[in-house]
Amino acid sequence: MLDYAAFPEQRQALIRQILQQNGRAICSDLAAQLQVSEHTIRRDLHELSKEGICKKVYGGAVLQLQDGENFTHRKAHNHAEKGLLAQRCVELVKNGTCIFIDTG
Repeated sequence: MLDYAAFPEQRQALIRQILQQNGRAICSDLAAQLQVSEHTIRRDLHELSKEGICKKVYGGAVLQLQDGENFTHRKAHNHAEKGLLAQRCVELVKNGTCIFIDTG
């Protein structure tokens, strides 16, 4: 087993992986899993946030989407899947109603 306390690069790589898989990471869970202090995890999350990997939030961090600000890229990405989703949603919208769709 790797000594994560002695190897910050490996610790941060594992945190990156957890963020990619779950979309979020919780300081207390990471500290217990990696057997380091929560302060160490907060320092790691600070470093990852400076790299643009995550956004620090109270108690942990959430994944920072790389293309979240580029509407043109998001519009073209997964076009076929979005079309199928729209076809399914049309069945749920009743005549004379209004819906609001947000990026969140």
